Amino acid sequence: MSHEYEDPIDARFSDLAQRTHDVQARAGFSARVMARVAAEPRAGLGLVRLRAWHVLPFSALAALSVLWAVSASSAVNEELAASYDDVELEW
Repeated sequence: MSHEYEDPIDARFSDLAQRTHDVQARAGFSARVMARVAAEPRAGLGLVRLRAWHVLPFSALAALSVLWAVSASSAVNEELAASYDDVELEW
């Protein structure tokens, strides 16, 4: 089996570390990140309730669909069971 890369992984990481040694974040990077974090809305119970109200109609529709499927299935089963009755034929 031939490998596309013949260098061991440690040598490749070492080379990458040497080439990127002088790479630094731009000035003010940490301040910008912290400002964005502070601007994020706080997750809380109110946010969960708001999302729940968006999901509630779909979950109710899914529950009604399941109930309808179960009742339709039992009606079909009853009809099929009735057709399995013994039938006597007279010759």
